[in-house]
Parts: sequence; C-alpha cells; structure tokens
Amino acid sequence: MPYSQSEDELIVAVDPDSGQAIGSVSKVLAHTEGIWHATIHCWILDVDRRLIFQRRSQDKALWPGRWDISAAGHIRPGEDGLREIKEELGADVTPEELIDVGVLTVDQRCDGTINRERPRVYLWDSGRHLESFTFEDGEVTALTSLSLAQVQELLRGGTIHISYADPLHRHDSTMNLTSIVPLSAQYWEHLIAAITSLTPRV
Repeated sequence: MPYSQSEDELIVAVDPDSGQAIGSVSKVLAHTEGIWHATIHCWILDVDRRLIFQRRSQDKALWPGRWDISAAGHIRPGEDGLREIKEELGADVTPEELIDVGVLTVDQRCDGTINRERPRVYLWDSGRHLESFTFEDGEVTALTSLSLAQVQELLRGGTIHISYADPLHRHDSTMNLTSIVPLSAQYWEHLIAAITSLTPRV
C-alpha cells in the first residue's frame, strides 16, 4: 500500500554506518529511495516479563496486519521519539525507565517500499499488566505477550499458540515467523541478551 501525501512528514536522516543524524528527509522519500533514517523501538515487558507485541493495522503501508515491536516510530527533528509510546499504547514512560539496547540495523523491503532504519532500541521493564495498555487510534489493533521461550521457538521456525487482546475481547490464535515483522538474527540476539541480563525484581 503506497504512502499518501497526508502521511508524509520530515524525519531524521542518519549516516548508515554510525547512525548519527546528518539532516532531515521526507518520510515518503526515505521509503521510496531507501534513505537511512532514525527510529525508536521500545520493547515492553509486562508484569510477568513477557515480551509485548502489537498487531499492526491493515491500513499500514509497511507490513499490514503483522505482529510487531511493542511501540515504535520515526524520529522527527528535535525529538527523542518517546511520544510514540504514548500515542500507540497510552503509556507515559521517562528516559530513566528505559534500558538502552543500542543502535541496531533494520533493512527491509515490503511491496516496493525500502525501509532502512538505524533504530535506537530500548527495553522497558514496565511491571504492568497487558490489559493496562490502551490503543484507540487505530494504528494498533491488538496486543499479545510472549515468554522468552515462545520468542525463541518462533525464531527457530516453530508455531506457537497465543492469547491476544483487541479493544473488545480476548482471542486464541497461533503465530509463526511469517506472522511477525522481519528483523535480523543480530537484532534478536541483542534484544534477547538484554532481557536475559535483567536482575530479578525486588
């Protein structure tokens, strides 16, 4: 699904090697020309330290209907991107609550769109129940949370059973690797290492 002009905005362009900002670029141009740009990825752990995934709207230009990062978005000039967590899941989080996983790399192709990101990836050990998050703007259509063992089974190519919540109901379904937005093995290694290194909650 192509981008409309109403979806365009200025986002931060970055050096592909360092991930450092080098200016700004139209989001539409970034995705048509494959220009490297900055994003924020915030993976959220629920009260049981299960990893939260959001299901993308069918109206999204990239990966419609797939399960994705808990909250993510483009970085606009002069901001840190934390607004995405508030906008998508109705949650306020401070920088001090976030664990910095690092600046990673995403290089994707989807229906003619070239998505090249150097995302700043964070982990938020929220201590919150899945049901405490709200998603009413239509960009997110459901939430689920997976144990680390389930995530690793997915990455091995397995199929897992999940329970997910949309704004009205709970549902049972299955998930496999084709159900989620593709990320590199290196990306997952960094994220899983950050989760496994967490100290027990007091």
